[in-house]
Amino acid sequence: MKECPCISITILIDGSGGDLQTSSSNYYNGRLYYQFSIGVYDFVIYWTGLQWVMVDDGLGGSNQFAYIEGDPICPTGPWSFPIGSPVEELSIEAIECSPCRPIQERYKETFPSVKLPQITIEDDRGFVMCCDPLLVLADYTSSDSWKNDVSSAWIKLSSGSDSASFSLVQDGVVIESLPSNDIINESFGYYTTVYWQDVINDHGPGCYEIAIDYSIAGISGSITWAKYTLKEYSVHNALETARLRVIFDSYHEIEAIDFTASQVEDSIRFNGFIGNRQPNTEIDNLIYSNREMKKVIRENLNTWEIKTDPLTEGFITKITDLYLLSETQLFISDYNAHNHSYFINDVPAIVQESPEITYFDYARRASLTCLVGDKFKNKRSYYNG
Repeated sequence: MKECPCISITILIDGSGGDLQTSSSNYYNGRLYYQFSIGVYDFVIYWTGLQWVMVDDGLGGSNQFAYIEGDPICPTGPWSFPIGSPVEELSIEAIECSPCRPIQERYKETFPSVKLPQITIEDDRGFVMCCDPLLVLADYTSSDSWKNDVSSAWIKLSSGSDSASFSLVQDGVVIESLPSNDIINESFGYYTTVYWQDVINDHGPGCYEIAIDYSIAGISGSITWAKYTLKEYSVHNALETARLRVIFDSYHEIEAIDFTASQVEDSIRFNGFIGNRQPNTEIDNLIYSNREMKKVIRENLNTWEIKTDPLTEGFITKITDLYLLSETQLFISDYNAHNHSYFINDVPAIVQESPEITYFDYARRASLTCLVGDKFKNKRSYYNG
């Protein structure tokens, strides 16, 4: 791409102006930008991502005096002027930079990598399928963790000049600005945590979204992190669901975010089942000289099965690529009426075997199974003499 590090400007504004030259070696939105002054005006010409503009309120400003439509490499061509602009004439051409910088030489520039938040929109292939908001439950008064769901969202910026904010949206209206917490080991990483017990007490049950507004490297946007259906916790509302609650406290290579020391809490509730405990007892006996066998140690290494109902890709991906992959602490809960145990309530666990996904012919939903075990291997009996 042949750039224009040096340009010649002919400008007439408020009856004054003339010819001048300026050069640039700095970039904004991936293109060179230029600064110059005429009388009381300090102008910047920069690429917005869609067009070149000339503003007087600084780099990234919006007070336009002139603009070029299209997608040129350099800010040359026919300029247009918004209604009310005092600019009477403006033309720009690229020139050789000597003695500034010969245009034919090569220069190495280094820029920080910027990864903008991604909004995934599926193709319409004729397979009708409704999106599934995440079910979250909360009790108005109980402090039991397994009755109160928690959701977190995060974003990583590229520099200190970027910004981001989190908000809680109900029925399309922002009802609350959410606190932004620093990700300790990420200079420009931030997260927020929504405790749904606070939300149900402040705003009641309903449909909610977590939204993130951001400005990264001069590009602004907004994303919906997730949609949620908030209901009061009850046996009836929790029936046929299971829940994973996690603490993130390690490096997530997929997202290039280091949550170490940040202790970010999150949970996901899904239609499925957690149970079928197997003790997997380890037995160590010793045969004495009189041929009597005595116990040395017995240890139960409990495992549980996680089984989901057929779920959409959004659920399966979250469970496999986030909750079961990146957890540092994992707590399992089950709310099914047919479970052998009604006391699987935030049991500390750890992934023991790889999750397996079962796909169904001519159907977009899939189910997942995974074996998890005791987080703490302390269910033992042994001789302590």
